[in-house]
Amino acid sequence: MAVSPQVFPPRKRRPSAGAFIPPKFSDQRLLQTLLELSQEISSLKPLQFLLKRNSSSILRKTKILAILFEDLLKNPILFLSPTLLCFEEMYLVLQRIKTLLEDCVNGSKMWLLMQSDSVANNFHELTVELATLLDIFPVKEVGVSEEVEELFFAVKKTMLYG
Repeated sequence: MAVSPQVFPPRKRRPSAGAFIPPKFSDQRLLQTLLELSQEISSLKPLQFLLKRNSSSILRKTKILAILFEDLLKNPILFLSPTLLCFEEMYLVLQRIKTLLEDCVNGSKMWLLMQSDSVANNFHELTVELATLLDIFPVKEVGVSEEVEELFFAVKKTMLYG
């Protein structure tokens, strides 16, 4: 007996409009928001049976971004326009990561199983977008500590090469 597509319709949660519009905050408020968002994502648990590697990987990268944002907040400086644009784009990508992880956690295992290729592709696309942002981020010019800079380059390297 075949199951019709209406029985298991594709499930897509519509993100809020704010997920696609970067916030218009001051430099420090934007950094604080990025820190809070990355910490919120980092506190999520990786998926348990499907796409565990994808979710664990993106959660690790988000934890390192939280360390970067925390370090930047400790030593406030005035950011140039390209750096702020990069922060705004990071905000959008992090919002999408959060939405994807929450959808996977809150959805049924059957839904996740049926959508695993699509969800895996979404994880890949978000990882590529984050890698692009990290590639253009001027980490040497924003004044982070040497340890944080090393972490940044390590996560950037893992995103680019595997």
